[in-house]
Amino acid sequence: MSMECKNVVANFNESMFDEFDGKVGSNTIYLITDMKDLNMEAFYASIEAAVKDVPLMASIITKGYWRDTWMPVEDYDINQIIKTYEVVEDSFYENAYLHFLQLTDKRINLAKEPPFKVKVFYNQSNNKKVVVFCIHHALVDGRGCFRLVRLIGEHYHAIMNNQTLKPRENQRAISVLLSSLNIIDVTKALASSFAGLFLDPINKASMKPLLPREFTSNSNSNETIERIVIKDEVLYKLREHYKDYNYTLNDILMHLTFKLMVKYNQTLETPSKNVCIALGIDLRRYFKKDYLSISNYSVMDSFTVKSDHVNDLSKMQKEFRRLKEKPIGLGVIVEPMFSSVFPIAKQRKMLNKWARKFIIEGSIRAIQTTNVGITDEHLLPFGDIVENISFVGCSPVCGFPQISIARYKDTLTLYFIKYNDNSGLVQKVKNDYQELLDEIIAS
Repeated sequence: MSMECKNVVANFNESMFDEFDGKVGSNTIYLITDMKDLNMEAFYASIEAAVKDVPLMASIITKGYWRDTWMPVEDYDINQIIKTYEVVEDSFYENAYLHFLQLTDKRINLAKEPPFKVKVFYNQSNNKKVVVFCIHHALVDGRGCFRLVRLIGEHYHAIMNNQTLKPRENQRAISVLLSSLNIIDVTKALASSFAGLFLDPINKASMKPLLPREFTSNSNSNETIERIVIKDEVLYKLREHYKDYNYTLNDILMHLTFKLMVKYNQTLETPSKNVCIALGIDLRRYFKKDYLSISNYSVMDSFTVKSDHVNDLSKMQKEFRRLKEKPIGLGVIVEPMFSSVFPIAKQRKMLNKWARKFIIEGSIRAIQTTNVGITDEHLLPFGDIVENISFVGCSPVCGFPQISIARYKDTLTLYFIKYNDNSGLVQKVKNDYQELLDEIIAS
């Protein structure tokens, strides 16, 4: 593949997700895509075209003192990053998924390989394929991953229809976000951030650890991945259960997660008064335009409620309203923005201290959830060849598994993920979540 790529200075988020990889978890994201009638020649060509729009897809990160750098891979070959695997025809999609789980090379090492690669599972006797996009968080966040797939789909559609797609300019600078904010947003963000300097962001005083602080060797590191697939008829029953309180589907899923936190909190000798979940927040909600934004515009923010509110649907309705009235996520970006004046070599020390203090301490008190929402629009350029797509987010090394959520057409898929799950916690949390679902369905 011949293309002119230049060295690109890494921004704070890109360096951060590279630095955290293997320390607080695995930072490789997976989009598991069930397809039929995929034209492989056009698919290869569409990825080549997308790389020209987003050259970081063909680069590796090298560490520097002042700033890290994305270095183009010499003699980049699209065939090197797309691997194919033949699986048996019976129960094809399920067998392909199981094969994917067993792969040992699905995670990405940014020091040695680019932040994007693809696994394709097929059987010569049918026209079905499972395509897994493996994407490093340093390149893009959860919703940004779907924007990347949409870009590939746009090129795929153009190639299949002998059309020319105008190159897109990818936006990855924090200035794009800042220029989209109004003065009220900025004022609230600064107030929230400065208030946070005097508050304990993980509420250690009011929330005790629900799990031990576990640190395991990465020598035999692996990801444990469990999933729950919820079809439309079950979604209908969930909505019916909450219909008198006008809960959105996202509210329902957050409420179920809070019910889990209450369940685990009640096992303590003296339960905490509060429970908390961590939420992945997409800051693209503040954009003035629908930019091509294959980058990191997301943050983690916390949502704390009183434990005795959780089983009161009316009180939780007010809690969800309170959350939506906040400039959620904005206060989190202020500190990294100001810290970027320091050399990245100095910031790494700050990052690792922050990770130990907040990410690890937070993960033993709260479950982290990332809901990328309805994904249908991102798959439209592929036409009708996509049968399902689901999202497997980053996997934490300590504390609770992360819950990743995505909906495509009439299917909602939840993944429970953890790195180095030696205690079987992923299976337990998934089973407990399924039990909550079953109780509602049976009611």
